[in-house]
Amino acid sequence: MISIFKICHTAVKPLLTGISFIIFCHLSVNAQFNISGRVLNGVDKKAVLNASVFLSNATIGTKTDADGDFTLQNVKPGKYDLVVSIIGFYTYHQTIVVNNSSLNLMDIEISVKTEILKEVRIKSGVDSHWQRNYEWFKDGFLGTSSLAKECKILNPAVLDFDYGEKADSLTVSSGDFLVIENKALGYKVKYLVDSFVRANNGQNIDYVGSILFEPMKGTPAQEQRWLKRREKVYEGSVMHFLRSALNNRIEDEGFRVFQYAIYANPDRPTDSLIEAKMNRYKELKSKNTRYRDSLSFWVRKSELPKILHSLMNFPLNEKDIIRLTDQKGVYALRCENDGLYITYNKTHRFSKNGDLTLLNSPYNNESTLLTFNSPYVLFDDKGWILNPNNISFTGAWVKNRVAGLLPVDYEVSNDINVVNDN
Repeated sequence: MISIFKICHTAVKPLLTGISFIIFCHLSVNAQFNISGRVLNGVDKKAVLNASVFLSNATIGTKTDADGDFTLQNVKPGKYDLVVSIIGFYTYHQTIVVNNSSLNLMDIEISVKTEILKEVRIKSGVDSHWQRNYEWFKDGFLGTSSLAKECKILNPAVLDFDYGEKADSLTVSSGDFLVIENKALGYKVKYLVDSFVRANNGQNIDYVGSILFEPMKGTPAQEQRWLKRREKVYEGSVMHFLRSALNNRIEDEGFRVFQYAIYANPDRPTDSLIEAKMNRYKELKSKNTRYRDSLSFWVRKSELPKILHSLMNFPLNEKDIIRLTDQKGVYALRCENDGLYITYNKTHRFSKNGDLTLLNSPYNNESTLLTFNSPYVLFDDKGWILNPNNISFTGAWVKNRVAGLLPVDYEVSNDINVVNDN
């Protein structure tokens, strides 16, 4: 009989080191540095003016000047994805690591796009399905939470829709920044949509891209409210959980983690054996009805599920689920081939252990089920998932989507007092 009580800190292959566990102290660093460089046209080596240069998923960005020069200021130490974007050129990505000094990068050469740009279609008179596709995209991209209701897409015309009716799949990309005004959290979000896919009648949503967060300006009262709401969104979020895990504070921060075991059904024989038995007893039954019960027995075996799921009732800790990798500042989240059931409650008042029936409840704001599409998912020391397609969420973490995103350089304020405009 196959045991379902698997241990989640088995050795990991290729990318991961042989270290079986970590207790990692993630310290806040106050030092800030600059990143400088120059952007050139890869064909004629001329300077590229007005290109957007930014650190993806952060609040730091700028434009190149007439000489193609740029400087990103006040960058905290860490690992970043530096992005260069301008219409007519392919988007450029470069991984950079800021340690204890400013960086002066080598010249960045970007490539001119050669394909013909698609015609932008923004009116229902031109494309009768545009509005439908846009609503599908908006719900899947921004979410349907109260936060999403306070978000406004300012330039939907940059979106390019491709709907496959046979597969019932909507694919979306953007030729330029999609600009979202998030009045709930006080950010203007600029999102380069590399790919957005909506499938299975909206049950499956996947999207990837590069993001620049620009803090909005408001009255003192507005800005204080934004700080408060950012803190509320942060509490119990993916970022909060991963940062807590790196700091060895999962339980202290109000999280509980359980193993969601996924294992082969020990009561179901192999497909080949079932097929062989059924074929044999079908043949025998045609000659003698006394074999009818034997055939029914194997039919019932064929109807048993191949895979079973079970929620373990003992909590996991950091060393069970976090691994070091061979890349500085990058970590792996995994639990062998099983999933993780994560619950958050700030006051540690948890509901009944592992009530999976509540995951899809509209009132569920605490529990999330993580299932892995690959052996592990990578994240950085700021709590940002680097390969989101390697993991799927069901439950609380699905609700907010882009409307609830916070930048990687977000830090919880220790002193928030709401100010009255009057």
